[in-house]
Amino acid sequence: MLSFLTVRRLPEGVTLRALDRGHVQQINDLYPYRYPGSEEIMESSITLNGGLGAFRGDSLLSWAMASFYLGLGVVQTLKEERNRGLGEYVVRETTRMMAEKLHVPVHLNVVEGNRTALRFFHRLGFHQLYTSTWIYPKTRKHYDA
Repeated sequence: MLSFLTVRRLPEGVTLRALDRGHVQQINDLYPYRYPGSEEIMESSITLNGGLGAFRGDSLLSWAMASFYLGLGVVQTLKEERNRGLGEYVVRETTRMMAEKLHVPVHLNVVEGNRTALRFFHRLGFHQLYTSTWIYPKTRKHYDA
């Protein structure tokens, strides 16, 4: 089913581990598309659906999670760690975890115009199916009703 997934090795000194609540603040702070409430959504996603990160010691270098809509989400690698295969490894292992643990067809959303992400995910075997628009309310009152 996921024949495009092949495991590459991580660089020496880098390990793959599960994300937990303690990583949410860093991930949200660095997430370029964060919004009011995104930290809570990320915490719920990690707690309920899981996520993986590449670590050097206790330092989180690259991460991905199974988002609240059961798609691959919040994929990011620290700028100084890019182009070393960390993001690819984390995405491959996170999609494997999602398929095995959550039993969902793996999909994701890419922000319009993010050509770097589109190239990255195409290289991993993903294909664009459609274009959509996400709309968020201007205030939290809609969330708290």
